[in-house]
Amino acid sequence: MKESILSAENLSKVFKVQEKESTVLDQISVEIYKNDFTVIMGPSGAGKSTLLYALSGMDSISGGSVRIFGKTKELHRMSEKEMAQIRSERFGFVFQQMNLVSNLTIEENVLVAGYNKREKKPSDMKVRVDSLLRQLAIEQIRDQLPGQVSGGEAQRAAIARALVNEPDILFADEPTGSLNRANTMNILDILNDVHANGQSILMVTHDMKAAVRGNRILYLSDGKITGELKLPEYRKQDETLREEKVSAWLKGLEW
Repeated sequence: MKESILSAENLSKVFKVQEKESTVLDQISVEIYKNDFTVIMGPSGAGKSTLLYALSGMDSISGGSVRIFGKTKELHRMSEKEMAQIRSERFGFVFQQMNLVSNLTIEENVLVAGYNKREKKPSDMKVRVDSLLRQLAIEQIRDQLPGQVSGGEAQRAAIARALVNEPDILFADEPTGSLNRANTMNILDILNDVHANGQSILMVTHDMKAAVRGNRILYLSDGKITGELKLPEYRKQDETLREEKVSAWLKGLEW
């Protein structure tokens, strides 16, 4: 049996605009498991990012529940202090826009996030940051500001920032959406590398090249999960076959 990190039951999200209600998430029940690289796909406007934000506690929900790490207390019923601690110490986030602090160096952007982990000594966190910068091949730009580096380098720094506290799960919302193809492949390789080392990942994407990197794909349509595809762990030599399999599966779902 796989260990559950996130468990949603009858999860709903309704937006109300000028007295009209729009259901974005409709009674979703799903488990996200430890050590999986789970991908959420679906047509534009299906609610993919909304689902990721709801599962991570970054957005409110209209109904249902989300529980983490087998806890009985619901995520959205925790205090803001409890949620802030979980987001800073147990969750990592990577977005399409890197959101690095413009007047801090690349190294400082990563270090600041690391200092949120209370049980870590500053000296130990410095060692952790040094290791991540080497692992993500951005050690040479550690003293530069975000505006002085390429988009691919900035996204690698954002991944380092998200990983610095060794999160239980890494949430990634279209992490390659603003990158060119070469940088996209580089970021996806990094995500596969950290996943191979045991990192659990939940990623939203509309890109086939990104989706095939996961070992589990959930398809979201009209606010519901209407399909699920399980794949073996990613290997570069199998990429074409994976793309063919995922493409056929998506075609069957009228993607």
